[in-house]
Amino acid sequence: MFTIHLHQLDFFGRHGFFDEEEIVGNNFEVSVDIRLDDSISVSELGHTLDYVSAYQVIKNEMGKTEKLLEVLCERICNQIHQKDHRVASVYISIFKKNIPIPACIGKIGVSLTKNFIS
Repeated sequence: MFTIHLHQLDFFGRHGFFDEEEIVGNNFEVSVDIRLDDSISVSELGHTLDYVSAYQVIKNEMGKTEKLLEVLCERICNQIHQKDHRVASVYISIFKKNIPIPACIGKIGVSLTKNFIS
């Protein structure tokens, strides 16, 4: 099974539950692994997933303000699958790079694995 990787993509967004997060905004790191159906044989470009199209989905969804990162994860997974039904599963992680917790260094986030083919 082939997996397409889009890792450590940087976006600025206004996602977050608290009003201040929407006003100030934050930098986000997104990584996505897209697994294709086992039955796919790849011998030319048209046989595989267009990662540019997948990136555009991620970019468009990250541009829409959302209170919960979980909702963003779900939407991105579903949109990628809608673009190409050969997608067997999508793993996504979204991290806030500037943590809204005093004296906390690092990043926090959520991840989701969504299976479309059992």
